[in-house]
Amino acid sequence: MHDTGKPPLANTAIKPYAADKNKVLDYFQNQQFEEAIDYLQPAFTADSTNITTLAWLGYASYMNDEKPAAEKYYEHIFRLDTNNISALSYLVALNKEDAHVIAMEYTTRLLALQPGKAFWWRTMGELFRRTNELDSAVAYYYHAHALAPTDSKAIVGLGDALIDKKSYREHGCSYTGTRAKSAQFIYLCSSWWALQKSPILTIYTFRYPLEWFL
Repeated sequence: MHDTGKPPLANTAIKPYAADKNKVLDYFQNQQFEEAIDYLQPAFTADSTNITTLAWLGYASYMNDEKPAAEKYYEHIFRLDTNNISALSYLVALNKEDAHVIAMEYTTRLLALQPGKAFWWRTMGELFRRTNELDSAVAYYYHAHALAPTDSKAIVGLGDALIDKKSYREHGCSYTGTRAKSAQFIYLCSSWWALQKSPILTIYTFRYPLEWFL
């Protein structure tokens, strides 16, 4: 190396910093999410495109009830990798209570990636029910039920959506009335459900007292 007689220039670039996985997992195991966030910040500053670091920060923020921060990290992951199932799942969870349309967009992506997973069909049914789009809700619940016939949440969701619709023409019988009368109608149409070998009526018998149907 040629000696110029001058001191070497200072290297102002941020040095790569990798977080210790075991240390991060220890923080998580001990429910020390704020400490985990503080520990991970230098790694994020050094490399804001590291998906593992972003996922850890997203999870720690989510568990620390810092939902806007969690959403920021998971959105960052989604921009880097639109097929990241974990990030998409958290984005649905973060938005499904008060940002239904956004949650639907992420759920649609998950359905494209995992079309055989009943959970996403049920989730979409729940979102459509919350926006009072009951025909769509019923359709998605039906698909979820077809994929997972023993999923009680899909069964109950389907039943609730049908009660909300107060219309059962698709099942070979029709009735419109109050919520209690609609529930009575489900009970009276038990023969149809039995023919379909669906456990939905059993679920409803446990969910509502038998006298409620009469």
